[in-house]
Amino acid sequence: MHEFQVQSDDHKLTNMTSLPSARRSNFSQICLGLSLSYFGAYNLFKLPVVLPVLLDDFNYDRLLAGSFMSIYAVMGLLLSVWIGKVSRLRGPLHLVPSALLLLLLAATATLLFPEFGKIVLAARALEGVAFSIFAISGPVLATNYASDKQLPIVIGFTAMWIP
Repeated sequence: MHEFQVQSDDHKLTNMTSLPSARRSNFSQICLGLSLSYFGAYNLFKLPVVLPVLLDDFNYDRLLAGSFMSIYAVMGLLLSVWIGKVSRLRGPLHLVPSALLLLLLAATATLLFPEFGKIVLAARALEGVAFSIFAISGPVLATNYASDKQLPIVIGFTAMWIP
């Protein structure tokens, strides 16, 4: 097995495995990124637990009720590239306040008008946008602040919420 080597400016060969890590982990930023990821996942998976009760209490059409989960995927497909670009240009936390506001608006609409399925669907769409922001910003934040040595562990933690 050959080891990778790089030629430095003064033309000496340096073993890549012996180079010190260029960065140190910032655990508060890593924990914030992981928390955003898990919080987004919680908001995604809170509905399946109560959906049977909602179907009984509010008599939602089955197609509409199924759309309450599907709208998340639609919003992610529509907005993930844009969210990724904004995160790269302005930093992973730039859109997080907007995501929190979207969750607040969605929760308010759902709690005030649970009997109107289309309002609940629109609220779930807002939650889907927020989820997409958390699902992108959280892992970007966590991995950006992990040292090279701890990066694989942090990547594993960011993937733990995925069922």
